[in-house]
Amino acid sequence: MATVLGSCNADPEATQLELRLAHHFAKMAFRVGQANDSQTADNTVIVDVVKNGNKIDSQPVPFDTVQSFDEDITDGNSVKLFFHLDPAKCKNQAVTVVVQGLTVS
Repeated sequence: MATVLGSCNADPEATQLELRLAHHFAKMAFRVGQANDSQTADNTVIVDVVKNGNKIDSQPVPFDTVQSFDEDITDGNSVKLFFHLDPAKCKNQAVTVVVQGLTVS
């Protein structure tokens, strides 16, 4: 899965992936990186993981890095992944965020 982040001030709500899991899973694993065709290699993507409205993790993903996530989602009904550019390092050029290997168990 992929999405494009096009602005330093983009609302993270606009670039999210929501999973409705109905409390049936305990673990979620996935990887996030930036596509090679992103307009700049200078941006860092921030990935926030939110379970039932509470942030449980937040990780930076610089260009040329694949960040692994292994989350405890026990008792999770709604799990959201939010993607936004790090405002401290942001260049107003588009970045393609890629999510790989998302699994729940």
